[in-house]
Amino acid sequence: MTRFAKLALIAAAAFGAPAAHAVVVVSNTTQNNVFAVSNSDLLQTSLASVQSTGSFSREGEQGLPALNNGQFGALGSVVTGNPGLDAATADGSNSIIYTLTGPMNVVRINSYAGWDAFRGGQSYTVSFAYDGAPTTFVPIATVFNNATGGGNINTLASISRSSGYLGGGVVAVKFDFGGNLQFGYAGYRELDVLGAAVPEPSTWAMLLAGFALVGLSARRRKTIAA
Repeated sequence: MTRFAKLALIAAAAFGAPAAHAVVVVSNTTQNNVFAVSNSDLLQTSLASVQSTGSFSREGEQGLPALNNGQFGALGSVVTGNPGLDAATADGSNSIIYTLTGPMNVVRINSYAGWDAFRGGQSYTVSFAYDGAPTTFVPIATVFNNATGGGNINTLASISRSSGYLGGGVVAVKFDFGGNLQFGYAGYRELDVLGAAVPEPSTWAMLLAGFALVGLSARRRKTIAA
């Protein structure tokens, strides 16, 4: 293996470049409590455009803008006296494509839902399109939580990898919602796509040069010690 290849592997390990690590989906269900959501994720700071299919405003809900406004909103549903609640309704007829301003290294996706005792679950598949193939979407994970119970049911689904990025060089994120929840559509509150822009080539060159200097310094110390 060449020195450059070794340095590239070191850089990939240090900065969490994706490898063959399993996708992990963790679901959390709570009653009569709200979740804290991000107000600075990629869908708020690095969003170029949004395409969607289907209505996200059933029963007078706020709709699509609720999904990336940095708020979870109040407990309950419009049925319990909260007209225009900070939620977007979705089922199997709904999908969204969020196109980002450039290639991003995505670390985690958190999705939040909340309604009354019947529509706080989540069902969707998330896919990524990568730099160089911006219209080809690759499925990453499927979320399903058919949450029911008393009170106001709120849920959180968190998607990550056991190590490294969830996706590197991501230029678009697609959500295809499911219609297989017991009570049909759900009231989604927020979608957080957490990550950062892919470093510019000059930045990578500087990082690799730094690793090279560290390696040379270590070799020099070893030679002097011998």
